[in-house]
Amino acid sequence: MRELNFIEDNGLFGITFKSDDKAEANTVMNAIQRFISKISNKETKENIDFSICPTG
Repeated sequence: MRELNFIEDNGLFGITFKSDDKAEANTVMNAIQRFISKISNKETKENIDFSICPTG
């Protein structure tokens, strides 16, 4: 079983991913963290379209 949750609270966002396979859950969360880190390091202050994020 897999479950992905996006949480928003007054402009703060959270992401959780649950899986029966611990290695898969760690892989997915690490990929999400790398994606966010890459976007956060950009110098430009632009709206980010997260719909372009590839999904597996």
